[in-house]
Amino acid sequence: MRQFFIISILAFACLLGKAEDNFEVTGKFTEAPDGASILFYYENTEGVKLKVSDEIKDGKFSIKGGIKDPQKILFFFKIDPSSKGTGETRFFFLDKGTTIITGTDKLATATITGGKSQQEYLLLQSKLSPFEKRLDELREEAVKVKAKNDQVAFKKIQDEARPLFAKIDSVERSFVLNHPSSYVSLNLVYLRSRSIKMESFEPLFNALTKKVLECTEGQNVVQSWEKAQVSGLGKIIDFTQTDSEGNPFTLSSLRGKYVLIDFWASWCKHCRDEHPNLKRLYKKYEDENFEIVSVSLDSNKDTWLNAIKYDGISWIQVCDLKGSKNELAVKYGISSVPQSILVDPNGLVITKNLRGEPLNEKLRSIFKY
Repeated sequence: MRQFFIISILAFACLLGKAEDNFEVTGKFTEAPDGASILFYYENTEGVKLKVSDEIKDGKFSIKGGIKDPQKILFFFKIDPSSKGTGETRFFFLDKGTTIITGTDKLATATITGGKSQQEYLLLQSKLSPFEKRLDELREEAVKVKAKNDQVAFKKIQDEARPLFAKIDSVERSFVLNHPSSYVSLNLVYLRSRSIKMESFEPLFNALTKKVLECTEGQNVVQSWEKAQVSGLGKIIDFTQTDSEGNPFTLSSLRGKYVLIDFWASWCKHCRDEHPNLKRLYKKYEDENFEIVSVSLDSNKDTWLNAIKYDGISWIQVCDLKGSKNELAVKYGISSVPQSILVDPNGLVITKNLRGEPLNEKLRSIFKY
């Protein structure tokens, strides 16, 4: 009787294990040597992030596991075990069922077939491919002309790239609106939720079905949207934080001025690349009712202050030295930098996340020159 009980428990455990294994990623790289490896991370049915890998033998590999919802996966393919780094990478969508990856010895040219989400992802990629291919070519050209310090050629590349980015945005937005129950659409909205532009984000968020918003990535989108609305258009925002001199600074002390609240960090290259433009704008409009307040997501005071000094920034700087957990960033849903909020003399938010030429145009429209 005792032996039968033990056997029954073991059999039940095996059934549970099989229930957990609801996906398999399998395939073959015909020219990959034994010892080559594949690797990816996924969120299991309990919401835990897991790392899985397999060595390729006779060109074949297989990984099994369990997921609750479809997920966008970054697949790592390392053909030389002795080399440093993680090798080639490529995205695909992991669904329940079987995903098959086949190729020779290059991940870029491999074929990836799978469930509904992967099919939708391939459809999206087919629409984006012409624009992304040209952008890749332009990036290579940009590296060459930048090395020659050819500003005319570089501007020409930028002028050609701008409408391509607009085309990509249009294709992605159209995909979301036409596939509201797709986890591919959810991922596109999730990527936009890290730097929310209220007027363009809201229609995409509202299009998504309740089902896709219930998964982990969907809940992250919901939280980002709720936080973004705290500093949404027409909202009054105020805060107090310590400035670079160690004194408390309160935003409402600048009532009567247009204020650009710039979220940045010393380690953020794109943030610091924008500083020359901000310096020009500050000099141009500082005698008008305009001010800049930079909120740093740094955690080291010396690093923060050194960056301010090196970049020659003269406007108001605040930081609570909590890094990405900066209280203002958390409150306003700032999960990546650079980001910005422009408020009017009454403290009302009038626009968000403008930089470069769009920011220049906005300020020109306000100050009429």
